[in-house]
Amino acid sequence: MPRSISLQAFARAAIAILAVTLPVLAQQRGPSQPAPNLSAELSSLNIPRLQASPKLADFESMEPASDLARKMLKITTFTQKEPHDGAPASQQTEAYLGYTDKNFYAVFLAFDKEPKKLRARMLRRELIDDDDQVGMLLDTFHDHRHAYYFYVNPYGIQQDGLWSETQGPDNSFDTVWHTYTKITSNGFMVILEVPFKSLRFRQESSASWGVILVRVIPRNGEHSFFPVNTNRVQGTPTQEGTINGFQDEDGCPDKGETAIILSPDRIETLDPIQFNGLKITRASTPLIEQVGATLRAHAEIVRLRVTVHVQPTNDSEADQARSDKRAQAVRD
Repeated sequence: MPRSISLQAFARAAIAILAVTLPVLAQQRGPSQPAPNLSAELSSLNIPRLQASPKLADFESMEPASDLARKMLKITTFTQKEPHDGAPASQQTEAYLGYTDKNFYAVFLAFDKEPKKLRARMLRRELIDDDDQVGMLLDTFHDHRHAYYFYVNPYGIQQDGLWSETQGPDNSFDTVWHTYTKITSNGFMVILEVPFKSLRFRQESSASWGVILVRVIPRNGEHSFFPVNTNRVQGTPTQEGTINGFQDEDGCPDKGETAIILSPDRIETLDPIQFNGLKITRASTPLIEQVGATLRAHAEIVRLRVTVHVQPTNDSEADQARSDKRAQAVRD
């Protein structure tokens, strides 16, 4: 049926674009604590580049068993958010991060003192909310507002989506990624392999991403995080850690494919629309063309509202006029 959506554009290049439905209004959020950096938790800030893809055999017996595995960035401090906010995770969890020229990798060793109590079912994709699982959020634009999320249960059943601080989780997004899992006598092992071509990110000489790692133990109602993610601070990506060190011949991972993400209630792209005064810059022309092509391909979208947020000044009337004119430039 015909539907009406809204495109919300931001003038500052550091902020992502998010289209929202007319009935949904962004909530004003109070100040939040600074996001923790992995430097407080790890001996190295940098995520290592790997010469080969990690395999389950590299973590035989639930420990790093090869030089490649031992090279990966190791994380062990998972902290509960539920049910006991701030308490150590009830079960030991180790995560290992690394990347190749094509893929991002997260390896989880999810130890369990009572492995027979693991909950895992062979279901269709996405339906793992009641299962034991591990996962991660990747804020590839490092804006502390948006993230991809990837979860997997012990049988390798996947769940993915997009997280927005104003909208929450959106499971309608699907992309291509791979999982390798094994249930052991001590718990389970998971490798998440996410191709860079399945993600959007900035091409910069030294990329920094936000990251959150998660372990879910449903029999305890437990959600444990790295870094600490507490109910005392509003938001989820606002509490992410930072990973650095993505390097390639051109200074960053291989470029992801350009994409416009169309969800039932919005169009979303994580690239910003850039302005020079009241005019859209030439660099943003391909992005506008992609939005237009998406709208032409979906005739059920009959109305589009565009709102452009500008850097506020002391003259609110002038700010509103500038916002309106930039919104008209997007529509044109």
